[in-house]
Amino acid sequence: MTTKPIRKEKYSASDISVIIPTWNNEDTIAPLLESLLAQPELPKEVLVIDDCSTDTTRSIVKRYPAPVRLLKLDINSGAATARNRGIKEAKGELLLFLDSDTVLLHNAIDALLLGFNTHPECVAMIGRTTITPLNKGIGPLYKAVVEGAWHDALVPWSNTTKIFIARIGAYVTETVRETGGFNEDIRGASVEDIELGLRYTKKYPIYYNPSLQAHHHFPTVSETIRNYWKRTISYMQLQSLSKDNLGEGGLSASSALQYIFGSLFFGGLFLTVLTSSCLLLTLSFMLFLGFLFSSRREVCALFKQSITTGIIGTFLHLLYGIVIVTAALKYKVARK
Repeated sequence: MTTKPIRKEKYSASDISVIIPTWNNEDTIAPLLESLLAQPELPKEVLVIDDCSTDTTRSIVKRYPAPVRLLKLDINSGAATARNRGIKEAKGELLLFLDSDTVLLHNAIDALLLGFNTHPECVAMIGRTTITPLNKGIGPLYKAVVEGAWHDALVPWSNTTKIFIARIGAYVTETVRETGGFNEDIRGASVEDIELGLRYTKKYPIYYNPSLQAHHHFPTVSETIRNYWKRTISYMQLQSLSKDNLGEGGLSASSALQYIFGSLFFGGLFLTVLTSSCLLLTLSFMLFLGFLFSSRREVCALFKQSITTGIIGTFLHLLYGIVIVTAALKYKVARK
């Protein structure tokens, strides 16, 4: 008895189903669909799953011809449920997941196909976002540059990641169906893709394809503070359940060290102001040096943009560290 191969030897664009969950994305969905339809080779289908939008998102999507197809959820259920609907409906043998506030680079479909076709062992891959955000402001620029620095630290076509980035990433269809898809108990756009990656990599590897790229709308400073607070708690819950190191970017041990150094620096500086202690001032300075050394990759990437971006971005890196450490402490205290 022969076993059916888990993947084809060679894929074409007609094998790709694109899955895009959306909710009230009237300002961003059209540029994404335009970027898909402008690819040299069109995918088999583009499934836009609307999670009960109250704006004009659905009417915008309906303007686009095949291969774009609109699917609608009956009840607002979250990104995980929307993506699972796409997985169920998809006819392609490859699934390309995209967030609705991204815009693909012109060669993205070619890069995806080249990746699968030149790496026959690959059944899943993640791409990356560029360091040029689609929206303006220091907050989005900071996020784009820092995430770019995290991606730059990954080895191209390494398979050590445990994280699937649903913002831009692809699976062989049957492998993700076998894994069970996204956990629908995780509401909103939170850590549902991280959780799936942890389950998926118990059997299949996820590869990093640096040529698969998109521009992205990154959050503002206030949005990032809210996101980091909620996601830190969610990440820690996942960590405690999986007993595993999540391992990349803002989830890594090295990033945790940065945030701890930064938070202790601010605490020491505050106490120095209250006590005028030279010892505390010296200690605060040492903690700041520790922060700079542990976050040198991110800080250098920020200063490469400009001196202003470097200074403000370094301050934001410190600020976000305080948010993350405070959220982590709150989680630990709440568990006791």
